[in-house]
Amino acid sequence: MNCQDVVDSYIKYLGDSFTCEEKEDGFIVYTPFIGLDGDPVSFYIREIAPGKLLLTDMGETLFYLEMFGIDVSRGRNKEHFLRILSAYGISEVGGELLLKTNPEKLAQDMNTFILALQAAMHLEFRKTPAKPMDFHKKAHLYCEANQIPHRYQWEIKAKGRHIIDLVSIDEKVLVQALGTTLETPNQIKRYTEVKLFPFLELKLLDREEYKVALYDESVPWDEDSLTLIESYPDEIIKWSERKKLAEVLSP
Repeated sequence: MNCQDVVDSYIKYLGDSFTCEEKEDGFIVYTPFIGLDGDPVSFYIREIAPGKLLLTDMGETLFYLEMFGIDVSRGRNKEHFLRILSAYGISEVGGELLLKTNPEKLAQDMNTFILALQAAMHLEFRKTPAKPMDFHKKAHLYCEANQIPHRYQWEIKAKGRHIIDLVSIDEKVLVQALGTTLETPNQIKRYTEVKLFPFLELKLLDREEYKVALYDESVPWDEDSLTLIESYPDEIIKWSERKKLAEVLSP
């Protein structure tokens, strides 16, 4: 092996690992680089005028930081954040990180944008460990960041009154977000039973609402809990598949 072999091997890995998905208004790029949340670093490319392109993270980076209680609008966090924007020549508008480019500079600016997103994510390390955010709030903030219309912690009436984590605006789709820091199987099973009881009640009443379970697959769900998750909802979405929420909650 020589230096050129090393370079060629890495370039081949990058080429094989990048994926690009065409959308109506541009492209979404999934990179081989992994963020601190375990998901691939991804961004959108939009043509905003002939020969002019815009790279945007669609608000995902600041949403991620918000989940960890990182406020970049004030104090030392703001100083570090503004330094990152300046160093990489990117801007922030309405919570989105943006970089304008053109087809000739696209490859170079994609690399710069990826580095900027990773640098911003690393602001998480400035956070003192605190109580983990409730999973249903995490799901709510994700929907807000991605402008997915929904009602949050909405009360519905069946035999009794129940709080549903996410509800479509027309109230025809109900989403219960299942994620917990509980550890023992008995605790996890009880938590699952309580969260899904409204779905069971609606099912017994032959109600027509579409029932969805959004669950955090990082939780060590026991077999009984997984059986419950699979039994009562009409659809199951893993947190790693959360982009499906946009379609599910749309009227």
